[in-house]
Amino acid sequence: MHICIVTEDFLPNIGGMSQHVYEIARCFVRSGINVTVINQVVEDRAEGIEDYEGIRVVRSSFESLSPKTRIIPYCMKLRRLILQEHDRLSIDVIHWHDLRAGLAIKYLPFDCPKVFTNHSSTFLMRKSSRAYRSYYRFSLNHADHFLAPSQELAEETDKLLACTTTYIPNGYDPSRFYPQHADGLRAELGIAETDQVLLVPRRLAPKNGVFVLAQAMPKILAAHPNARAVITGGGFPEERGRIEELASTHSYVDRINFLDGVENQYMPRHYNMADLVVMPSFMEAVSLSALEAMGCGKCVVASDVGGLSQLFKGEQWGKLVPPGAPDDLADAIIELLGNDSKRSELANAGREHVLENYTWEQVANQTLRSYKVA
Repeated sequence: MHICIVTEDFLPNIGGMSQHVYEIARCFVRSGINVTVINQVVEDRAEGIEDYEGIRVVRSSFESLSPKTRIIPYCMKLRRLILQEHDRLSIDVIHWHDLRAGLAIKYLPFDCPKVFTNHSSTFLMRKSSRAYRSYYRFSLNHADHFLAPSQELAEETDKLLACTTTYIPNGYDPSRFYPQHADGLRAELGIAETDQVLLVPRRLAPKNGVFVLAQAMPKILAAHPNARAVITGGGFPEERGRIEELASTHSYVDRINFLDGVENQYMPRHYNMADLVVMPSFMEAVSLSALEAMGCGKCVVASDVGGLSQLFKGEQWGKLVPPGAPDDLADAIIELLGNDSKRSELANAGREHVLENYTWEQVANQTLRSYKVA
């Protein structure tokens, strides 16, 4: 069997879709399946073919194309790459993970199951636009099967495309994300052992709500002066500027650390350093970061949105707060930082829950089953 996965986001990029594609591809390879990942990137990056832990990765760069005129040459080039891979080894399944690739895949001259996973928060933001609704219907309606990593995305995909979308969550790797010592990470980062670390495993994209935590920090620090926000993600300098300006205004610049993009391979140490993990997003699927934190035995405070609402339904495995509500976020954090037994209870229950329901092996097996019904 030869599975061709098409994605704009793959390692070494840091992010949920990149990790999702890598993990299911790795599981497929371990079960004896041939996997090709075609990684089409817009930024400047060397083209070429590499072996990535048994995964054949074909990288193709589109950095020289203007955004306004990119879509046609993009589709032509992507179509050519897929046909080259099909000529090399006949493709049995095409599985694509980004919205733009649908147009290139629509007119391929060979037949095989075509599966689309909708990871996109952009899809949710644009679904009210008449122009984008027409575009998505035209570019995606040829898929044989639709997948989504949250019930919200599955339901919205169904509404727009009049299809049946299978919800398959993200997963985590229990061989890497488990309770362990952080091996002196606090000392490396200049963080005191007495600090109460609020780990924020998010990029600084506005949709991730890190600014909401920044707004909550004065209230948190009034109750817990040793609290410290540690943000592992980077990017979005304007958003960082807003956070830094707010921290300066409220005199807590020394209680916030920006780590500017920690690679996933180093995240187990960071989760295990934390006293609490905070996910203040405005929109989210079943977050890899939340699953990884729970796997490490950490209590999570998260916004009551999308896949996070599913993951923490009933608040048996974590604490939910309304999105964009800094006072509610602060109250939840203050409560849990002051109640070790409650924090441990939620953390232990959460770890058992993800071990039973959210490993990458389970996700990969569900995905394979979806190919068979496509």
